[in-house]
Amino acid sequence: HPDGETDGIITVKPNVRTYSTVIDALTKSPGMEPTDAAQASQELLERLGYLYEATGDLDFQPNTIMYNSVMNSWAKTGTMTGALIAMKLLEYMEEPDTPCEPDVITYNTCIHAWAKCKTKESGEQAELLLRRMEHRPSMTCKPNIRTYSSCIDAWCSSNSPSAARRAHSLLDELESIYEETGD
Repeated sequence: HPDGETDGIITVKPNVRTYSTVIDALTKSPGMEPTDAAQASQELLERLGYLYEATGDLDFQPNTIMYNSVMNSWAKTGTMTGALIAMKLLEYMEEPDTPCEPDVITYNTCIHAWAKCKTKESGEQAELLLRRMEHRPSMTCKPNIRTYSSCIDAWCSSNSPSAARRAHSLLDELESIYEETGD
């Protein structure tokens, strides 16, 4: 029936928003280990993808928000594995035929994942993502203050010998952009 009722029974169909809400709740759950929450989030994303492929129902098509939620869940693990999986999700979204494109939140979340894992390559990987953003044709992917802040944080959390110099260089770059644009 058009009103969603069948013989007095109300039927409800989950959709991408339902799945995103569950992923967000998993990520914020105080009683769940971050890695377990990230793994459960990843499984929900994959399940939704299978449902979409099997049915063609657009209500099941994973979108940018859903991918960003899963990436955020991986970033909160503070692990190298989390950063690498966030990168794989980003790379998938960057593919030309993907139905959802990355936005500034996608890149910032991936950069944040590198900052949280605090490895020697954190700063370098974060800055490479910043440079990738600069070359994206979409205006929804242009770096912002959070991008630079997370990159600086990634350099500061790495134990790279050039970390302080690179972090300072990014700060100088940000100040220069401000002086040029007033933004």
